[in-house]
Parts: sequence; C-alpha cells; structure tokens
Amino acid sequence: MAFATLTTDGCSRSPAASGFTLAESLVASVILAVAAIAIVAPILAARQQTAAADTTSEALSLARQLLEEITAKPFSDPTDGNTVLGPEADETGRSLFDNVDDYSGYSDSSSGLSMLSGVGVNPTSSVQYTRTVSVEYRASPSSPAVSSDDFALVTVTVTPSQGGPVQLSQLVTRVSLKR
Repeated sequence: MAFATLTTDGCSRSPAASGFTLAESLVASVILAVAAIAIVAPILAARQQTAAADTTSEALSLARQLLEEITAKPFSDPTDGNTVLGPEADETGRSLFDNVDDYSGYSDSSSGLSMLSGVGVNPTSSVQYTRTVSVEYRASPSSPAVSSDDFALVTVTVTPSQGGPVQLSQLVTRVSLKR
C-alpha cells in the first residue's frame, strides 16, 4: 500500500514523484555549464584585449621615450661634425652618445631599460620588452638610404614578448628651415 503525502496546495503526491530524477539533474547541469561558458567567454576575451592594449601602450611609451631622447641630440657630432653611423670609439655607452647617429644599432631589453639619466624604467607588466634603433641617412625625405647626407630617418622598434612590435620613426635634418 502506497502512502500519499499532502502538499501545501492540497494535492496529494506519492513519495516516488517528489524530487528530481538523475536525467533531469544532468540536463540542468549541462544547461548551467553552457550558460556559465556563455557568460565567462566574453569576459575572458575582454580581459585578453585589455592586456594586449596595455602591452601595446607600454611599448609605445618606451619607444616614444627613446625616440625623443635621440631626436633631442644634434644631427652631427658636436666635436668634429662627423656623420658616420654608430658610436665613436670613446662612446662606450648610451650616456656618452652625443649625436643622432650614435644610436644606430643600439639595443636594450626589459632588464636593462633606463632613461638617459640612468634611472631604470620598470614596465608595469610581466611582459619583457626589447628596444632596437636604426638610423639611415637620406638625400631627401623620400629617397633611399645613403651613406651620409642632410636627412636621417630614426626608427625605434619595441618588441614585447607577447604581441606584435611597435615601431616609431622620425625624420631629422641638419638643414635649418626658415620662413
């Protein structure tokens, strides 16, 4: 003889009809898992995009800092007017560079990034950065590279360990343009 239980709405129910079956529980679990993935996936994608934007922004800042330092230097060597690419023999470190072309071939990385004053630059993320500089002389702003002339194209490339490189270029000249 089966016993019936009385529910709050006055209906009777047998003990076998109360609760969820295993199949119903599994279906509910699958629906919950799909809903959780649908909610979490866009949040993770947004977080990855934010991290990529932060890395690019930091790389851009590092490139801008070095490019500004370089372009603040005189076009030709102040001691002898030399315009030979690369540092002279007595310019053994960045703090001794005295003109734009001394930076040609310069490179540093996250562990050694510093301002000209020697103060270390501490990137805010765990991403490692490498900065490289190229300097090319040009006869005119749009001409190909030559050994020495009145224009120099300075390019700073910052390559993060995650993501693509950032590159900034600036054309500098020894020619004074007056109106």
